[in-house]
Amino acid sequence: DAAAEAWDSMLDVGRPDTPEERLQSLQEQLAQRLQRGPLNSMTGAAFEKGNQRLRDEIALLQDSIRESRRFASAQAETAAQVRAAIEAEKEIDRIRKASMSNQQKLTAELDKYRKNLDAIRRANPTSELLDPRRIAA
Repeated sequence: DAAAEAWDSMLDVGRPDTPEERLQSLQEQLAQRLQRGPLNSMTGAAFEKGNQRLRDEIALLQDSIRESRRFASAQAETAAQVRAAIEAEKEIDRIRKASMSNQQKLTAELDKYRKNLDAIRRANPTSELLDPRRIAA
């Protein structure tokens, strides 16, 4: 178990802190400073200046995290809308195809067949698939 924990900690070496981890670290630093207090009466101003710097950095990081979450939420919502639209398009296409007459279905298939023959002609004009005896339409 200790070896596993040591290995896990080695894997994190050099890994940058996440914004949330950085925020927690700053909050802990501020809490420790406030609990400890200034070193002496002469360092009170510098102590408070350091505390304010930490507070400002915490506030900035909190804003950044909040904005990142808002952005991620907007992206997720957009992705969900796109997925819903794709599914709706598939369903509409399925309904449209199901409601086609036999003649319309035959015409559509013949159009695809002719387009495929044209593609073969462009790529391989001597293909045996272009033999008039093999072409039904």
